[in-house]
Amino acid sequence: MLDAMKNVSDPLLEMSMLQGIANIMDTGYSQGGFDVILTPIKTSALSLAGQAVPTVFGQIARTIDPSPRRTNTSDAKSPALKDIEYGLKRNILSKIPVAQQARQPYVDLWGRSPVKTSAGDYVKSALENFLSVGYVSEENITSVDRQIISIYKDTEDNSVIPRSTTGYDIKVAGEEYRMSEDEKTEFQKTRGKQSYDKLKSLFLTNEYGKMTTEERVKAIKDVYDDAYEVAKKQLAISRGMKEIDYNINTLPKESKAKIDRIVSAGIPKNTAYNIFTKKDANGNGSLSQDELMQVISLSKTTQKQKAALWDILKVQTWKKQNPFLQ
Repeated sequence: MLDAMKNVSDPLLEMSMLQGIANIMDTGYSQGGFDVILTPIKTSALSLAGQAVPTVFGQIARTIDPSPRRTNTSDAKSPALKDIEYGLKRNILSKIPVAQQARQPYVDLWGRSPVKTSAGDYVKSALENFLSVGYVSEENITSVDRQIISIYKDTEDNSVIPRSTTGYDIKVAGEEYRMSEDEKTEFQKTRGKQSYDKLKSLFLTNEYGKMTTEERVKAIKDVYDDAYEVAKKQLAISRGMKEIDYNINTLPKESKAKIDRIVSAGIPKNTAYNIFTKKDANGNGSLSQDELMQVISLSKTTQKQKAALWDILKVQTWKKQNPFLQ
């Protein structure tokens, strides 16, 4: 039956409106039939419907919109719904003035979202949309961009390229999240801005100037990783997670278990977290008895709680008696 449908449709495929359907039918048929081609056919229907909206409306919509928009966004889980939503935004909403502003704003890899702020910006936009074949580009290469480009040319290491956020599913502090479109946009802004600001500061340090190329690559990668964690933290807090819970949940399993024991001794979470994370005062990765005594002594806890802290946090090989026992 599908072969017959394809044969009947062939004479019409020279029409530009139906060219996409031909490719869809070929792909869908080769992959197993009607169920496979159903979703893209729905999308094609939206494409055809979009052709009923005059192109000039889209030009007007883009000109008066204060922000450039991106179409390829949908937080729907269902592939069919995702395709339909994408097609609706690309083929219809993008051509309707004001309505097209329901689409998400464009965000670059540094978290920047251009906004028209002057009459000149709108004039430039009108020229781009009505007169120019392409867009009037304005070079905006910063010192951070130049340093990243230089490192990449020297190493061809992709890890120095700023990261983008593509999917909607993300694991944050042990919990699975599916971001909405708005949340994903904010996530990209936070991740990009954090990356840019931290790199800008890093590149100005004397330490960076003394690094080898390999060390610089690692430092840049660490910045990207930190920015990603900041964005995840902001997402979790925006969803109602308390900052202290996020901080504890991102610790290793054994560390969380010790903090739970401290809290069980009647010590507030914030105090427990601060004591645990500050006990290694010199940051050498090795806890000494003097360090532990100092952080416990300075804590706002009862004598009984101080004794409990010593028992929970002491290194098991220590033979010294608990100094906080009464």
